[in-house]
Amino acid sequence: MLLTDREDPKSEKDIMVHGAFEPNLIFISGEVASRRQRMVKKFDCLIPESVARNSIDITANEAYYYPAGEGPCGGGGWLLTDTEPKELEGWSATAILEVLDSGKFFLHTKEVDFDAVTRPRTWFVYASTFRLLDELNKPDSTRLASMAVLFHMRLTRPVLGLLLVLMGLASILRDQNRNVFINTALCLVQCATFFGVCFACKQMGDKEYLSPAFSAWLPVLLFGPLAFVRFDAVHT
Repeated sequence: MLLTDREDPKSEKDIMVHGAFEPNLIFISGEVASRRQRMVKKFDCLIPESVARNSIDITANEAYYYPAGEGPCGGGGWLLTDTEPKELEGWSATAILEVLDSGKFFLHTKEVDFDAVTRPRTWFVYASTFRLLDELNKPDSTRLASMAVLFHMRLTRPVLGLLLVLMGLASILRDQNRNVFINTALCLVQCATFFGVCFACKQMGDKEYLSPAFSAWLPVLLFGPLAFVRFDAVHT
């Protein structure tokens, strides 16, 4: 529901299609899609030499996705219609691509369903942590750096929250005779610096200037010792 366009609740508008890889490196893309019909226009499928004897590029005017157990050939793939080329010389029916008629094929897929090719680039922001881990284990994941940074940041978020609380308490309790407004101002400056560093590290991880794991854990390494030293100073 979070990925649904608020301006198109009834799924009446065409949406953009993004490319996606199957585990066997078959690449699937298209131009626009209809959510209501689960149909992609100007569908393109590139089958690499590792799957076929020669690289095969099939385009279809329309391609309809059928979940497993529905549609022709047991479902679990794409029904390609009005294809180019219309015939595949020397190609026999396989578990990947079945020839139904001239210009009509059924492409079986394991990972690339209708949602996979139509979800927005930042879909993983709304995904669960376990879903992110599953996606990161796939060698063909798109936007791998941003996804990995988000995964590690979810792990560090509780730790960073604790460090921020410790630093805030240390700023207020270390000198209780200081004006309360000064203490509040120092806490605000401290929070702004803290979140600024976290944001900068995330951007460097997304842009691959730093490794995803290091960019997410760097704020912990920077503020961790500082937080405990300052909090320990409260008791002395």
